[in-house]
Amino acid sequence: MKEADIVVIGSPVYWHNICALVRTVMERFYGTIDEGAFSGKSCSSSIRELRQPR
Repeated sequence: MKEADIVVIGSPVYWHNICALVRTVMERFYGTIDEGAFSGKSCSSSIRELRQPR
């Protein structure tokens, strides 16, 4: 991931939260990061919930 230009993580939203599989992947990447390891990189996220018409 340090060498990637872009990392995109997507997930459907269930009950106002991401799905369990994506959450598990993100938690496994959690850890200490050396200062400046991602300097010059951009980060963004997008979450969308689709509501069914009643």
